[in-house]
Order: sequence, then structure tokens, then C-alpha cells
Amino acid sequence: VQHEALALLAAFIQHADNKPEQQRLVCLDDDRKKGEKCSNTMMMIQDLGFSFGHGYIKGQRSTSTASLNGFVQAPIWSDKDNCITKINYYEWTGENADVQISEAGRKLLSDLLQQLTDDDLVNLFVPARLYLKPESINIAGQKRSVTILDWINAFKDKVAEISEHNCPVR
Repeated sequence: VQHEALALLAAFIQHADNKPEQQRLVCLDDDRKKGEKCSNTMMMIQDLGFSFGHGYIKGQRSTSTASLNGFVQAPIWSDKDNCITKINYYEWTGENADVQISEAGRKLLSDLLQQLTDDDLVNLFVPARLYLKPESINIAGQKRSVTILDWINAFKDKVAEISEHNCPVR
């Protein structure tokens, strides 16, 4: 279930560069001695550099990563009815790893994402300096620069897309 939630998170953010060195499996045991089995492990994405866009699409580098327009347009699911994730993987470094997500995996990620406050999201997007990227959006026919609030709202819309969906019980 945790693996599925992590895979769904990767689709949520379009983690398109999934080569092995971008991921980590770590042992959190404080008192483990050399050669002993680890009892408390954690899977994590180590490098999010190629994310929060639409993933890799040849010839569209500007919206592939750190692009609000790309992030909004990127699908979470390749097959929504069967809850199969969709990531546009970078062709030279990523491997297609779309995963079928169970209801328990979807719910785990949904519950965690829904705990994030607006302050948490500000603390996510401001240090990433996304507001410095020259990108504009059209709102009611008016073109303007993308703001942190636009990122927060897009993030919340994607969370709702996961939270309001149900995956089939397998």
C-alpha cells in the first residue's frame, strides 16, 4: 500500500526522471549493527528536479518540469477506471513504471495530501522558486504571470482529483 501511494505521488507530481540514483531505500534503525537486518525502512524520491510539469514530451521542455501549465494538464491516470498511473517518463533516464493503485493506496496518499495546509504549500513552492520562472497563464481572457497562489490552487485541484476518485477493490 505504501509503495502504491508513493507511485501515485510520483504520478501526481510527474516525477519523470526515475533512474535508480533518483530514488532511495534507507534504513531508519538507530541501533542497527553492521550485518543486521533493518526493521524500519523508508522508500523515498531523492531528486525531484524533473517534476511539477507534464513530464517529458519531446520538444516541449518548457512545460516538462516546473511548469504550472504542464502540471495542470498532466494526467494522473493513464486508465482512470482501473487506477493505473500515468507519467510521461524522460526517454533517456526514466523507465515506464506506471502502477495499478489499489483503493487502500489511493486513500493513504489522499489522506496524507489532505493534511497539507496552505502554509505547508507556501513552504513547498516558495523555496522551489517557482514564482521566478517566466510563465504566464490566461484567466478569463487576461494573460498574467503565474503566482504562488496559482500553484497552491493547482496542487489542491490535483489533490481533489485523487481524493474524489475511488479505485476498484481488487
